[in-house]
Amino acid sequence: MDRVTPYLINYMDEFLFSELSDAYLKDAGMDGFLTGVPVPLRAKDAAKVAGEGLHVSALGTAMARVIGIDPAFRYVPQYKQYLAKFLGKRALGMLLTEAKEAADSGDFDSACIWQRAALALEPDDPVALYGYATVLGALYSGSADAEKIGNLKAESLESFETLTIKHPDFAPGWYYLGFMYLNLGLYTKASAAWKRYLEILPDGDAAENAGADARAEIVERLAQLDTPIAIENACNLVLAGNYDDGLTALSHFASGKYADWWPLWYHIGVAHTGRGEFAEAEKAFKKVLGIEGTQLDTMRELVKLYERNGNRELVEKYADKIDLIENREIQKTEAENEND
Repeated sequence: MDRVTPYLINYMDEFLFSELSDAYLKDAGMDGFLTGVPVPLRAKDAAKVAGEGLHVSALGTAMARVIGIDPAFRYVPQYKQYLAKFLGKRALGMLLTEAKEAADSGDFDSACIWQRAALALEPDDPVALYGYATVLGALYSGSADAEKIGNLKAESLESFETLTIKHPDFAPGWYYLGFMYLNLGLYTKASAAWKRYLEILPDGDAAENAGADARAEIVERLAQLDTPIAIENACNLVLAGNYDDGLTALSHFASGKYADWWPLWYHIGVAHTGRGEFAEAEKAFKKVLGIEGTQLDTMRELVKLYERNGNRELVEKYADKIDLIENREIQKTEAENEND
């Protein structure tokens, strides 16, 4: 099952499934691929089946919605064949219109369903890819479920990346991809995405006011990324095992604007640990917890330090904190799942 289906699968409850009669299928030219295949029907349409009065578009809409809810559903190939036969090229436009109307009304679940159906028909369509990646953002921004947020963020990021790979001249894809990278702390990637955005955004009179405003915004944001990129590069040195150069680079930022940024102190602590400077590492890791008191990776590093010097009391203290935080998160997730 993909990342998104679990959050939409309950919408399958709105359908009944019934097989159409052989006579009806033959008359409609569908006996070659829908014979023996249950088709989705909304409750309001179910009564029409007996009289075989179900309109083609109503059946197509229901099939498309099922495809969007669960693209791995057993009969999706036959439903796609139906849409191709009776709606043809109009199907994509119809689904994108449904998606826009749903999003405009605030029904982001339905908007996501229609976008997924559109992508099932046309996986490379730039408008469908963009709409899908964007509506996922609306879904996770309104959620308090950490696992759901993580899954939808990952799906959105992957969709924006796919969009920029398949359609490198589609400027809005690079614009939002830059923000996705920024929020993940991937400053070098954010910079690269936004530089590409500026390259393909129309200049001067060719740009609409919105485009001109966006250009000014991104130029300003790029200027603000110089220091974060320098810190990111220093952190990468530490992660690569180059503790000396990484620590030297990170130390430049320890008393400046980023002195309260906990990842800075975390990587300083890792660098000190790698250099065998355990007392300095301990100070750095405690600095992290002074800023972000529930940072689990930092607590795990402290447990390792205290195990190394045989301080069982502090090992137990931080191990207990780790268990408490992890159990609290598990209970929170279980409670949220029960409420859903």
